[in-house]
Amino acid sequence: MGKNLLLLILIGLFLLGDTDVYRPVEIPDGPGITSPEFKGGSAAFARYQKEHLKYPVKAYEEGLEGVVLVSCTIEADGKVTEVKVSNSPDSRFEDEAVRFVENTAGQWIPAKRNGRNIAGQKFVPVSFRLDKTQMPEVGTNAGNRELVKYIIVALLVAAFLFILRKQQK
Repeated sequence: MGKNLLLLILIGLFLLGDTDVYRPVEIPDGPGITSPEFKGGSAAFARYQKEHLKYPVKAYEEGLEGVVLVSCTIEADGKVTEVKVSNSPDSRFEDEAVRFVENTAGQWIPAKRNGRNIAGQKFVPVSFRLDKTQMPEVGTNAGNRELVKYIIVALLVAAFLFILRKQQK
């Protein structure tokens, strides 16, 4: 019974931790103060990330995944400053995570105090997941390898069907 419960807890933690959903880390600032928010909310952030995040080729080739937590300041005018990596599963993700967050300038609704825009700190989770939406560009070695794999599989299936037809005749 104890081992089964532990296994269920571990599976639950794994499933909860494996998500591409934008999860801001909110720091309560006090009454009359709001935190910076991505324009359009979490769904818009997820779309923006899938369209603009570039998977580091070396990390992709080695099958690495993870979430980089980036801290930054969203200025009163929406600019993104003081971008730093707070936590990273692997150093190969860090430069791209910083570049990505820096390029989100203008995509944020600044923090507000009593209705006026103010600078506010934000922690942004940048998710690197091995799926086709985050594959490196086809011009890279990793993209070419993936293409070659698909071609080989297609050729093997075609050869198998050819042999099967020949045997039926």
